[in-house]
Amino acid sequence: MEQQESVISLSKLGSVGLSFVIFIAWLALWAVAMLMEYAPHASIWFPPAGLSFAFLFAFGLRAIPGIVVSIFITGILANLLYGSQQSLTETLIGSLYFSIAHVGSYGIAAYILKWVFRFTAATNLVFKVLWFLIIGSVATLLTSFLGIHALILSDALVVESFAEVLMPWWVGDLAGVLVLAPVVLALISSDQNEFREHLNIGAARSPMVDPQSVFLKVMLAIVLLATTMALTKWTGSSSVALLIFLVAIPLVWTVKSDPAFATGIMLIVLSFFTALFVDIFAVMNYAIIYQFALIFMACVAWISLASHKDKVFN
Repeated sequence: MEQQESVISLSKLGSVGLSFVIFIAWLALWAVAMLMEYAPHASIWFPPAGLSFAFLFAFGLRAIPGIVVSIFITGILANLLYGSQQSLTETLIGSLYFSIAHVGSYGIAAYILKWVFRFTAATNLVFKVLWFLIIGSVATLLTSFLGIHALILSDALVVESFAEVLMPWWVGDLAGVLVLAPVVLALISSDQNEFREHLNIGAARSPMVDPQSVFLKVMLAIVLLATTMALTKWTGSSSVALLIFLVAIPLVWTVKSDPAFATGIMLIVLSFFTALFVDIFAVMNYAIIYQFALIFMACVAWISLASHKDKVFN
């Protein structure tokens, strides 16, 4: 008897249905990113980047229409929210430039990653995760570089120092890809053997989970997060801001004792509350530290989970 699927299956959707799902998800995550902005066009993490990467990896060319439509609609909304004086035509041209940069960079990166996965042994998951981290880093850097130029060319963004804009943009996109893409892929593609093997990296674990245990670890992480930011606000010291890396303790605890999806939940919760607390405690000057902390924790989590599954295989 075949095991009943309990995951989201999008492979049977037509192009219109798939595009609609992408559009709704992209728009929702973009709204979340807007709420988490600490500077124009810069948020602690940019979840739509992870969504685009995941859907382009899973569905290839079929994912492009939904992503492009999302970029055009959010481009118009951003124009209104920022109070830009651009005309609709200028906004659409800027969105076109940005679509090419965004879809082109992540599409090529997703294709390369699939090629690497195809020629890598199934029992060498750590190697695959390392390639995901490397390719994701390069893709987000390229997307940020081209995306900023696209906005500058369309007069949607005026910058005095390109490097000062590039760094927070890149790190925000990178956090979005490294945190969210594996979780999205585990949801949308775990009914396909290829993606289950590559990205449902906790599949070898028992599906049983203790909700109270996970809740305890999540709350501990949130308390540590709030405490370190409160201390940073009080002392005004960048050294104190580095205490955020202590949040890795409950994360690693979750990796070692709970199913893989609990780790994904922990990472998403940490990302959300990091962005929220940066605003609440007004510690925007240390945002880059918190962004790199999220990236570090995502790397630790996915490599640890992959290492566990490799040991099970071997």
